[in-house]
Amino acid sequence: MNLNLDDRLAMDAVEVMESALDSGSDLVGGDWKICYSQEETDAVASSFPASELPFIPAWPPAGDLTRLGSGTGSRGTLGPACMWRTHLHKTLARYPYQFGDGTLIRVIGDAVWWRLLVQNKKKMQRVASIIGNYNSHQHDQAEFRNSAQSEEQRLKLIGVRLL
Repeated sequence: MNLNLDDRLAMDAVEVMESALDSGSDLVGGDWKICYSQEETDAVASSFPASELPFIPAWPPAGDLTRLGSGTGSRGTLGPACMWRTHLHKTLARYPYQFGDGTLIRVIGDAVWWRLLVQNKKKMQRVASIIGNYNSHQHDQAEFRNSAQSEEQRLKLIGVRLL
């Protein structure tokens, strides 16, 4: 599983995601409550249906009560933290973190991993539950410091180094 250091899983998130993996999936992602302070992010609870929080598509979020939308497919992501079967690394690669020239991937590593799974016909599943608190602080986050668009262009030009 990958997890951003400033985000927090719900108390039962691992169980929820593990149950989804047991249903035959190779990777599972859920939805996230967007929080705007570390204190709010740290106030974890049990998971709950994503439908209990509104989805506001604007990005970056503007401080409103909203969810990420990853668990329902409302946004193109599978979430800031997914759980997957470790045997995938034996047959595919380590989690991608370098472009073909060895420079670090700063933003799109998760998307590269998901594409690799799709290309290899692996089953990915969304869980329509809030499985954690996502800390949105756009002045400090890598996705706002580094352009996902420029990384996508680099990916097309030089590919990724699969270890």
